[in-house]
Amino acid sequence: MNSATSCCKGKKVTDALKFLNNIELNEQLNIFENDLLNVIYSESPSKELHLVYLKGAMHCYKNEWYVKGAEICQIACTVLRTPMILTLLAKCLIKIGELETAESALNEANVMDIKNEEVWAYLTVVNIKMGNFGEAKVCYIRALEYGLQTEMKNEINTLFGKELDILI
Repeated sequence: MNSATSCCKGKKVTDALKFLNNIELNEQLNIFENDLLNVIYSESPSKELHLVYLKGAMHCYKNEWYVKGAEICQIACTVLRTPMILTLLAKCLIKIGELETAESALNEANVMDIKNEEVWAYLTVVNIKMGNFGEAKVCYIRALEYGLQTEMKNEINTLFGKELDILI
């Protein structure tokens, strides 16, 4: 890669990160739709854009655009697979009902970071939704063991109420 190409790629990454800051600080969704998505979808996937993919997918998840969030996570996974992007992918997939694929992403994230309580928590969610209560119990115990945050614990309790009583 020559220095001109490197410079242009660096500018695109910087511009994309500026777009993300504007979106987060000013709630400017039109920037996301008009500019950032253009960068995400028009560029060849690259490690330099990984943070852009992650933040863009997080923005999609927050705004309940789960299919688009999953698409962006999948682009990110072509260049760098991390527990964070795999967990976010799984969260989007859970919301759109793709439980087996979500479980696969979470299992991969779990191999990378076995002590990640969020991964264990979402494995609990997936297993309860799929009716695998024995597996869900193991996952829930691991999530608690590794420091399951109160917010996520409450979310699981709200989602599953009586089913959760079976686990405890």
